[in-house]
Amino acid sequence: MMPPHADRASQRSYATCDLRLATCDLRLATCDLRLATCDLRLATCDLRTNKAHASGEAWATHIRSGGRSEVELEAGHEAARLAGTQAGGAA
Repeated sequence: MMPPHADRASQRSYATCDLRLATCDLRLATCDLRLATCDLRLATCDLRTNKAHASGEAWATHIRSGGRSEVELEAGHEAARLAGTQAGGAA
């Protein structure tokens, strides 16, 4: 708000200052938007990395198991445990 006794030069100065502040606010808002976009990209990248890591772990487990499923592996471990128990009891 301009004081009533302000001359035209002062009014122009205030208007210029207001314009500069508005421009600065716009630049800050643009910067905030860029930072938010960057954060979103980083979060997406992290999500992809985690997904790729989980997928890689699943493939590594699958390869180590010789292509057998988790259920087949568990059944094999259980059968081996039972065979060991029976062999130990027979001895």
